[in-house]
Amino acid sequence: MSKLSNILHDQDECIHFITLATKSHPSLDKLCEMYQEHGITVTILGMGDSRLQRWGHGFGVKLDLVQNHLEQLTKHNKNPLIVFTDAFDVLLVANIGSLHADLRERYNKMQSTVVFSAEKNCAPDKDREHEYPLISSLVSSPYKFLNSGTYMGPAKSILELIHSLPYNIQTDDQRYWTTLYLKHVNKLDNDGRLIMSLDTNASIFMCMHASEYDVTPVLPPSIKGENISNTSRFKRQRCIFYNNITKTYPLYLHFNGNKRPLNWFYKQWKQ
Repeated sequence: MSKLSNILHDQDECIHFITLATKSHPSLDKLCEMYQEHGITVTILGMGDSRLQRWGHGFGVKLDLVQNHLEQLTKHNKNPLIVFTDAFDVLLVANIGSLHADLRERYNKMQSTVVFSAEKNCAPDKDREHEYPLISSLVSSPYKFLNSGTYMGPAKSILELIHSLPYNIQTDDQRYWTTLYLKHVNKLDNDGRLIMSLDTNASIFMCMHASEYDVTPVLPPSIKGENISNTSRFKRQRCIFYNNITKTYPLYLHFNGNKRPLNWFYKQWKQ
């Protein structure tokens, strides 16, 4: 068993959940509420930070805050598995009581160290689509292009990537992570795992932009088509969501800044 696999079989505390917000917001409250249903207090980075002045300017602050936080976490040779999500446009929709187990199981199946969500559109630079040919020709899923709003991986591995490419406060984090991903396409780390990959099956992260109709709300007892060895894991009647294209049940829905569908999906989860 690799060192990484050992990490993933440790206690639940070895999964560290973080988000980033410079101010309070109703959508952040929703995300925190959803984490609390799992007994988790999500770590919020950047509260009160004035460097992120307005949308589209200062996104390098996200990289800076994540880097500083991970450097503190790893200072004493700790290497927790990090789950990062944006704060104002993400819903946690995993079934109550199974988040840690589902994250470990689905992450391990990907055979990749750092996993980013994938979306239908190549943004913000559509002209970079041609840099994805090896991926696009092999993936039948419509979700082919990196989205930096949600990702996960060991803290040290994420830090190693950030240290490998300089940035400044005005750096666009989506462009930054896209550059790193395309640089590492199909490259393996010392454990034989892909250094970076995309969740093209939306098994963990689902990008909802131009994809709202790909997802259907369902109640856990009605789940079919997925191999679930212990149905007692589905303990509470909270709505979860089925991707009709990839036949998966994503754990997170990311709405790319669009609050209207986020609120509708939140209401489905809440009722």
